[in-house]
Amino acid sequence: MIYGCMFGVAYAYLQGTQITFSIVIDTVPSALRRKLAVVVDAATLVLGGVLAYAGWIFAAKRGGIVASGIGIQMYWAQIALTIGGVCLVIAAILRLASALNSKPTGGEA
Repeated sequence: MIYGCMFGVAYAYLQGTQITFSIVIDTVPSALRRKLAVVVDAATLVLGGVLAYAGWIFAAKRGGIVASGIGIQMYWAQIALTIGGVCLVIAAILRLASALNSKPTGGEA
């Protein structure tokens, strides 16, 4: 389930279907909306990196614990945070590159 959530977060962010404060986004002019999107993408990039690093540290410290019911190391469950963080970083890089490469569509300056 952890892997599903982590992959789902990155996929939803990449598709633009994540939960947003649409009331804020819908009330600002389109030029500001574009700048706001770049700021959000940059913040997501940083937070994804923090998540990946924190997940790595957590798995390194606690990864040796063995699940008593199934006998596998908990490392495989705990590393999901790192993998999810890396996926979120990749999604943020792709969205940031797309936002920076797209031309503004006329209208407001």
